[in-house]
Amino acid sequence: MVAFGSTITLAGRVQVANSGELISGAHIYYKRLNTGTISNSYGFFSIEFKLTEAPIEIKCSMIGYETKSILLNVRKDTTILISLSPTVTNLNEVVVESKQKVNIGYHHLLNNHIALIPTAGGEPDLLKGIQSYPGVVNANDGVNNLSVRGSNHWQNLILLDEAIVYNPNHALSFFSVFNNDAVKEVEFYKAYMPVNYGGRNASVIDVRMKEGNNQHYQLKGGVGLVASRLSIEGPIIKEKLSFILSGRYGNPGGLLNLLDKAGLFNYKQVDFSNSQIDYYDVNAKVNLTTNSRNRFYLSFYTSSDHFNAAAVVSDYAMHWKNATGTFRWSSIVKEKMNLNTTLSYSNYNYDYEHYSDGKDYLWSSDIRMFNLKENMEWYFSQRLSFRLGVEGSLFYTLPGEVSKMNDNSNIIPFSMGERKCFETVLYTGVNYSISEKTTLEGGIRLPILFSNKNKMMSQAIFIIPEPRLQLIQKLSGTANVLISANVASQNMHLMTNSSIGLPSDIWLPANKLLHPMITYQFSSAYKQSFFKQKFALEIATYYKNTQHIADFKDNANLFMNDGIENELLSGWSNAYGVEMLFDFKTATTHATISYTYSFSRNHIDGINNGKSYRPVYDRPHSLKLFIAQQLDSKWSLSSTFALRSGMNLTLPINSYIYQGVVFYEYSERNGYRAPLFHQLDLMINYKPINNYRLKSEWSFGIMNLYDRKNVFSMFAGYDKDGMNKGHFCKMYLYGILPSVTYNFKF
Repeated sequence: MVAFGSTITLAGRVQVANSGELISGAHIYYKRLNTGTISNSYGFFSIEFKLTEAPIEIKCSMIGYETKSILLNVRKDTTILISLSPTVTNLNEVVVESKQKVNIGYHHLLNNHIALIPTAGGEPDLLKGIQSYPGVVNANDGVNNLSVRGSNHWQNLILLDEAIVYNPNHALSFFSVFNNDAVKEVEFYKAYMPVNYGGRNASVIDVRMKEGNNQHYQLKGGVGLVASRLSIEGPIIKEKLSFILSGRYGNPGGLLNLLDKAGLFNYKQVDFSNSQIDYYDVNAKVNLTTNSRNRFYLSFYTSSDHFNAAAVVSDYAMHWKNATGTFRWSSIVKEKMNLNTTLSYSNYNYDYEHYSDGKDYLWSSDIRMFNLKENMEWYFSQRLSFRLGVEGSLFYTLPGEVSKMNDNSNIIPFSMGERKCFETVLYTGVNYSISEKTTLEGGIRLPILFSNKNKMMSQAIFIIPEPRLQLIQKLSGTANVLISANVASQNMHLMTNSSIGLPSDIWLPANKLLHPMITYQFSSAYKQSFFKQKFALEIATYYKNTQHIADFKDNANLFMNDGIENELLSGWSNAYGVEMLFDFKTATTHATISYTYSFSRNHIDGINNGKSYRPVYDRPHSLKLFIAQQLDSKWSLSSTFALRSGMNLTLPINSYIYQGVVFYEYSERNGYRAPLFHQLDLMINYKPINNYRLKSEWSFGIMNLYDRKNVFSMFAGYDKDGMNKGHFCKMYLYGILPSVTYNFKF
């Protein structure tokens, strides 16, 4: 027991009252002493104060939940569990949420936010949701290869329950692998990255699965034109052991064939008929609470894709699979310390079949990664906290292996040399409130990479310190100025010559010839909310410099090349930009406007005659609008509009005929900018009157409302009559595209 005036620590977790799901970003506040804290990603909080009364009153609040007041008769360090009840609101907040967390370049999404963003086929897609933020574009419109602040799509760290997802896409790159019914929340970092994240240069997309309802059983699902899904969750032992199992099957090939028959694709240079595109994914998770201090989680994910569409890739049938597994132990060691032990596994493999000209071969590849991570958060005092961690990763890849499909094949079986590497990382971080208005957050990561020798090259060791720093200065009221400096390294390179991001792209670890990429990013931002937080404004700037980027030589030899690193050239890139985000929110309306001006250039000697060149995803202007409106108790609508510069392409600037064959003279690399992209999408939701068990909803969507023919690809080819006649094609994905989805929950 302690006397009044002594310092005590109150710690615990915050959860949803009717499901047991942990809540991150909840605000825990002791009004008498004007002190408070925020629950972390695992729902843990720790607050320190001087005991001046008994009992004490603590308030806990979170957007979307009822504020709860708690009277505690404590006289010593104590651990508690706080349960918050969801509020009954007319409108689900959408897309932008502060989460009471002031970070530069940070955004937070919940699954109900994601569901209100119109998408092709009406299938909710979290990667489409992330595209609504400033600083995020894609190289090809309609796909999910996200470029964040002038970086390539494979420089994004994508995690599912802390396991890396190497290919986050279904149906080539048109849908994400994340089933929204299984997703709890997404944290997105594009500037300052906390020291517990690393291994990628551009951004972090941290996806957390639902933990399973530990109070009662729940069945949820949906039927749509593209995909159908079903989820079940509930208690195995009430309040102690819960589970969630979620599955989804999609057949976009069937929809594509239907649209082709309806004449939606009114050009004949490419053929969308007889497309065979389907996929499935399964999520499973078990959550065990042994006592108030310890929780255990075991989660799995698997998916499979089949893709055969002559309009996109001719003479090929492609197959790819993802699998992840995570075991995590979250423990409150004592009231000031939270410890998380995580063991994760990632596997990605693909194969594609080629049928033409007697080749008839099967190309296959495999990637596996094992990771063990120990992360400790120590709340030393109300003003000072520390983060300490260590992790080790074992990475293995077979870049490519070729075998015969049948006896008619003239291919000689061949296997590229396997690549292995081991990485160990130490990191430490600190968060210090210098004063009531000034907060400093920073730390350093120290990755050490051991790249194993193979028949092509000897062993290599890389040690790259990654210091990170963020300063938050509160001006007055709700205004904040933020400045950050971030260093990030990436030991994995993705070798691709496609702007879409094909499943057959090759991952390679850094080695003697292919050094790790290192990015230096400097950011600043001004954030402020107005009129009781109904309006919010954020203006940000950034500058990035990345060393050791790699790109293919002109006329590179990619097929069955065991020394593919010799076909690469290395250089550097720079990018800068200005971002603006305006948010308006009331009980029935939510609207956002974002605009980005950006610039990005690659500089690699030996490519483009030694001159700098635009990457495919350099799109200087990007304007995005979103609105969600509750019309009445049954009807609501949401709409998005996007306007941005066209992508960059390498196209012919001249042609000539030699010996009866047309030859093309091409521009400099990515020297042609496609026409301006703009598109308006709309979704209308109808919730009929339901009984107390069934809750249902109809969603009606229209993509590309005014039938804009946006460029997906442009290319030169030859007429079917012979190679003495050429033609130039502009390919677009779709015109007006309707969708309907029925969602239900028991």
